Amino acid sequence: MTLISIILYLLYTTLVLTLLVRLSSFIAATALLGIPLLFVLILPDQSVAFMSYQHAVLGDGLIPINNLHILLFIWSAMLAVILYTEFITWYLGRGDGTDAQGALEPAADDMAGSDELAEADESPGAEEPGMNDAPGFPEEPAIGDDGGFPGDFGMEMDGEPELGDFDGFPG
Repeated sequence: MTLISIILYLLYTTLVLTLLVRLSSFIAATALLGIPLLFVLILPDQSVAFMSYQHAVLGDGLIPINNLHILLFIWSAMLAVILYTEFITWYLGRGDGTDAQGALEPAADDMAGSDELAEADESPGAEEPGMNDAPGFPEEPAIGDDGGFPGDFGMEMDGEPELGDFDGFPG
């Protein structure tokens, strides 16, 4: 019976994975849950005998491992794979390539700070993009003389700082 269980579960898992890859995740999930339920409805006595077959006993006879436990393990693993592929498919397909105004978004390499000018920026007087031209970079430095530090925090520097004044150590 152990060999029959192994063969049936391998065929079952292969069928579900093939349906997932070739057709759709919905059909794979339906087959994953539907095939055992159909067998229980069509052949109840044989299905109950198959599901209750004991393969091993762990923990000094306290924990039996039946075909039902193996089926539940396969269900949880396959449902996790199906849900993961659905999430990845949704995540990768959620952008349609246009922004909110309907214009096409620039390609990924244009956003990476390439040194080539885009076709729209080839007008005379257009600057060549550099490292700080990417979205999110401030126009002025955040720290230093132009950024307002240290005067904004009440630490006026009247000359050379002495040891212990601004290095974070007491004294």
